[in-house]
Amino acid sequence: MLPFFNLLFMKKLLVTVCAVLSAMTMNAQNGFGLMGGVNTSTSSADDAKPRVGAFIGGLYDFRMNDWFYLQPRLILSYQENQREWNNTLAAPHVKIDNEFYSQWNLSLPVLASFRFKLSDDMGLRLNVGPYIQYALGGKEQKPIFYNSLDPTIPNVPARMSEKGNWDLVTGDKITYGGQIGLQYDYKNWFATLDYKRSFHRSILNMDGFENTLQLGIGYKF
Repeated sequence: MLPFFNLLFMKKLLVTVCAVLSAMTMNAQNGFGLMGGVNTSTSSADDAKPRVGAFIGGLYDFRMNDWFYLQPRLILSYQENQREWNNTLAAPHVKIDNEFYSQWNLSLPVLASFRFKLSDDMGLRLNVGPYIQYALGGKEQKPIFYNSLDPTIPNVPARMSEKGNWDLVTGDKITYGGQIGLQYDYKNWFATLDYKRSFHRSILNMDGFENTLQLGIGYKF
């Protein structure tokens, strides 16, 4: 049932966002921008290590007044997760390498943006809101477990699989969570620092929660 509820949640969110944005377009001064940068991702799973990736995308500013904006973004990013296995978790006398997942994904954050004017040319914003994310593809290297016929012996990792493309059902590719960050505006240029945290566990995060820090720069037209 989880994939069905994930799809239903995504559909309702997209319909709501489109309706709200369409209604506000007639009354707000809007602006389109492009952005890109680097990210570092890790999982809440035990022994997970941060990995570096990158992102590129666009945003659209709906200006409600001098201090409040609604800012949806569409971001294409590359992220990695890696976990170092402790030898005590593996089968006796078996060497276990790192567990690894990568993903290319599309994310749609919808952010409430509060702008504090610093001068005629500069401003500082606090951006906060939900996001939904869909994984397009990537690589995996995961543990293969030793299955014991003795119920008193726990299943333990015996070795790692070869690195190859992952194959997940639709529900496992969907992630949603919250995002918060700061944005510095200077004329048409801007810089962003954002933190993302997923609200549910994902196979691509080794059954943990996503934690991603993004640093970007962009230009508004």
